[in-house]
Amino acid sequence: MKKYLLKKSHKLIGLTLLLILSLVLSSCTTTADSTTPTPTTSQPTDMTSETEEPVREVVYAPDFELEDLDGNIVKLADLKGKDIFVNFWATWCPFCVDEMPDLQLIYEKYKDEDFIVLAINVQESAEKAKGYLEEAGINLPVLLDKDSRIAALYGANSIPLTIAVNKEGVAVTGYRGKLTYEQMETMYKMLLDSNE
Repeated sequence: MKKYLLKKSHKLIGLTLLLILSLVLSSCTTTADSTTPTPTTSQPTDMTSETEEPVREVVYAPDFELEDLDGNIVKLADLKGKDIFVNFWATWCPFCVDEMPDLQLIYEKYKDEDFIVLAINVQESAEKAKGYLEEAGINLPVLLDKDSRIAALYGANSIPLTIAVNKEGVAVTGYRGKLTYEQMETMYKMLLDSNE
């Protein structure tokens, strides 16, 4: 009887560990402060009547200044008038690396339509980021958040994290975890709809 109970408890422990492991591996964590609020999709906050449109809370993307790989300062506020994907990533994050080719594809497809991807590398050197980008053939605008200050501001305590910011600077939607190309297209369409 003891052997049976021991086997059963080992199976239960194994299943519990497997569940915890799958949750941990669904995104990569950073050391960013997890108490910082995460930008969210604007949600209805008040319904005045059944026939009127709901009032939506507008959440503006926090402004930031970061260096790009060439040492130039890029400020989010200076990009007003463009639709933007702000993507937090690192070379050590397998989900980040997996979605980079699709970010490159969507950037190439819409870059002539006032769209830009800002790939914000978290806690790595310019050399480390450049090495990966060259090896993978990725040519996106990359900014460096060496101290995770901007990641913390955006609540990027796990990566990848992508925030869609419209031409007025409003954070329209966001997604924590690896995006598929189809999800990126959906986010892009949400940006276009929010500009109308």
